[in-house]
Amino acid sequence: TREYNEYDQTRFGGSIGLSKHIPWVGRVGLAYTFEQVKLDDFLDGEFTFADDPNKTFRYSDEDDKYLLGSLKLTWTYDTRNNSMIPTSGTRAVAFGKIYSEALGGDYDMYELDFNIRNYQSLPWGHVLSLYAHAKVIDSFDDDVVIPIGNRYFLGGGRETRGFKYRDIGPKLLPTDPKQRHRPYGGQTFFSASVEYSIPLTSMIRVAAFYDIGNVWADPFEFDFSEFAHSLGAGLRLD
Repeated sequence: TREYNEYDQTRFGGSIGLSKHIPWVGRVGLAYTFEQVKLDDFLDGEFTFADDPNKTFRYSDEDDKYLLGSLKLTWTYDTRNNSMIPTSGTRAVAFGKIYSEALGGDYDMYELDFNIRNYQSLPWGHVLSLYAHAKVIDSFDDDVVIPIGNRYFLGGGRETRGFKYRDIGPKLLPTDPKQRHRPYGGQTFFSASVEYSIPLTSMIRVAAFYDIGNVWADPFEFDFSEFAHSLGAGLRLD
């Protein structure tokens, strides 16, 4: 159960799968997942889309209860020297996921996801980390709207830091000017980061980072002229 400012979301279900490590290739796996998604405690009020003021929206109009049945094919490649505190190596994960009524769900859609993080070991224990993450979700039927529980949001303490949680991407504007804008979610996601960390002790490191990212409303709408970006520093306690 997750409580957002706009609604509460409860997901309940299970997954079963098999995976196998293939030398020089990585780990390949296939999994079936079945879950129920419930939304409640919606934020009241009518909103308009920031990019289309003539179009209105209410969170309570979203599908508040639906089933998802999916098959997920995953490839994982991992050469990190340490899974908890890596200083060298690469971890890449790619998957394709199909949601279908034939698999017990209420929606027919697909999702593609790829993320990669590389660690470069530098003199004096310094580490340079490079990260990129892209994903797309779309329906097989152009007339079907992806439910908000499966749309993408960005911003917060993990990806594209320095922004409010889920605040990057398509916006809804309130009809009441006293209220703030709200996230709507999108179908295309991209996030990237460069981080440089320096050890102070065996347990404490300081890091400087530069993050960029965005969420776009439509599938495969990567527009690299539109980005949120942030520069910051952090303390790492291992």
